[in-house]
Amino acid sequence: MKPLIYGVPVSVYVRKVRFLMEYKGIDYDLDPMLPTKPPIGFRDISPLGKIPVLTLGDFSISDSSVICEYLEKKYPEKTLSPENPEDFARSLWFDEYSDSKMASTITSIFFQKFGRPLILNLPPDEDRIAELEKEIPEVLEYLEGVLNGKSYLTGDKISLGDLGVISHLYNHNASGYVIDQARYPNLASYYERASKLPFIASVIEKEKEEVPLP
Repeated sequence: MKPLIYGVPVSVYVRKVRFLMEYKGIDYDLDPMLPTKPPIGFRDISPLGKIPVLTLGDFSISDSSVICEYLEKKYPEKTLSPENPEDFARSLWFDEYSDSKMASTITSIFFQKFGRPLILNLPPDEDRIAELEKEIPEVLEYLEGVLNGKSYLTGDKISLGDLGVISHLYNHNASGYVIDQARYPNLASYYERASKLPFIASVIEKEKEEVPLP
């Protein structure tokens, strides 16, 4: 029996879960539903009404971070959780940072540019976009400093914490922004390196076919 993910492909949180599943080589199905148009009984498996939700047989769980931790335990053969306790804690932190700060800035712009027209049938709020753009340098400067001397956020190996950050940086790129190589050399190299990883590239290519952005 294959796991089933409920959630529209362009969701940054659905993408994060798919990154993990592709990395581990888990065969899965995707139900590309919008949280604004949930199927009957969706609240039974997602009490907050949010995506993604993962089901496997009679078991179901929601929230991308929880799903990823569950999959780490369920399929431990190829892990993204660092063994070192401090690196493990840092990985969890970057997962939280991406879900909070990066979501409220970078992906809020992505939603304005694509979510409002595609989902709400409303034009982007250009004033709101201009406000959010002022917050982008804080995020990029923080990540630039963290990556100094490192290939990935916790060291030389990619970890769970990288998946959410990469997912949001993809939204940044898709929204028409480029990470300035001169200003953010570490971050620009990091994103280019991560984008070429087979499991990352695979999900991105599938997403482009599933939901072509304007």
